[in-house]
Amino acid sequence: MPETTDALIEVPIDRREALAEAERRFRRLPEIVASAQRTDGEALEDCIAEAVELVKGEARPMGLYGSRTARREGRVLRLGRARITNRALVDRISDGQRVLVYLVTVGYTNVKMFEAVQRDYVAYHFQHYMSRQLLYAAGNLLDKAIRGREGDGYQRYAILEDRTPEPGATDEKTDGKHLYWDAGALADIFEVFAHNPLGVRLTSTRNLNPIYSLLGVMVPRRPRVEVEIEGT
Repeated sequence: MPETTDALIEVPIDRREALAEAERRFRRLPEIVASAQRTDGEALEDCIAEAVELVKGEARPMGLYGSRTARREGRVLRLGRARITNRALVDRISDGQRVLVYLVTVGYTNVKMFEAVQRDYVAYHFQHYMSRQLLYAAGNLLDKAIRGREGDGYQRYAILEDRTPEPGATDEKTDGKHLYWDAGALADIFEVFAHNPLGVRLTSTRNLNPIYSLLGVMVPRRPRVEVEIEGT
């Protein structure tokens, strides 16, 4: 049954499954495939293996979610303590709708990983790829777990900071699955998780720390419109 409380709910994430999926994704990255074509294979495999083992030693993927009732205040949308001005999302949610908000993290900071590789930028670069894939794998497992509790009638939107947007993306755009926000807007929605037990915090520059963390919302899917074709 769907949760009716505004409390945040911790969701266990299968660490072994998340790491296995992250490694598969990591090895299939275009950057890794391209490197394999122009680099000594044994040396590349050593770099990959070291990154995987480093992340495996530190990974503690964790997830959290809660439900909020959307309330409109002019062109601003409120989800509890969160204030949302992103047009793509504001236009997608109706006043009074029940919306799910989630947070997922890998459980370690980039500073810790940089120190773990003795500040070796090459080694750090490889673990960064692996860490990003761990975050996405953990996010998918969290999504699966939430749908198991809440039902499958939601559209997920991951919220990405626009420091590294996809080509052509801005803080007012969505590609249908992701939203690109500036740091101020990201901080506004993080208010839902201001005192979260996962250890994710905002820095003075309004970035998430650990950086391998991800916010998102799950919005009720629009009902499909059945079009009756005359003569059928």
